[in-house]
Amino acid sequence: MSAAFIGSVLEHLPGVAVVLDHFHVVKLMNDKFTEVRRKLHRELQDSMGKNVLKGRCWILRKNSESLKPQRHEHKRLQEALDANESLAKAYYLKEELRQI
Repeated sequence: MSAAFIGSVLEHLPGVAVVLDHFHVVKLMNDKFTEVRRKLHRELQDSMGKNVLKGRCWILRKNSESLKPQRHEHKRLQEALDANESLAKAYYLKEELRQI
């Protein structure tokens, strides 16, 4: 996905479609999602809001079908998503992209 790779393909193989692999596209989205989560955590002023996000990093990064019911991860995920709309939007975008 580097600009050098894409530029080289376009220069040396004109007319060929550049295809990006699923792993790297999803990884890039996960990295951006982590940036949103960290920024939100820094911006939260109240301890209640920070406590909702604290300890939720791995739950937010997990694939939704990998959440463990015995650990109440679905409930903990929903609490974090309910606490902030921008975090919820970023999470659902991440999950939708992963499904493609």
